[in-house]
Amino acid sequence: MKAKNTMDKISQADKIIVIDGCPIKCASQLLEKYTDRKPDIETNIMADYNVKKNSDPLSYTQEDVDRIVQDLIKRLKS
Repeated sequence: MKAKNTMDKISQADKIIVIDGCPIKCASQLLEKYTDRKPDIETNIMADYNVKKNSDPLSYTQEDVDRIVQDLIKRLKS
């Protein structure tokens, strides 16, 4: 079955990782609303990594990005 749009592609994914920026969990809510799926792995950069949400994704430090990525890789493997 060919995916028609982005949400179709997401709903067909084997695993879904959602990275939310704050406790409101907009990304997780959108995923569930438009795909009827829940994330396999869900994280919140403020609560889980003590990283302040910022509107400019290029402003995060490489150290923060590396720390989050390494944690998500560990969680994927477990």
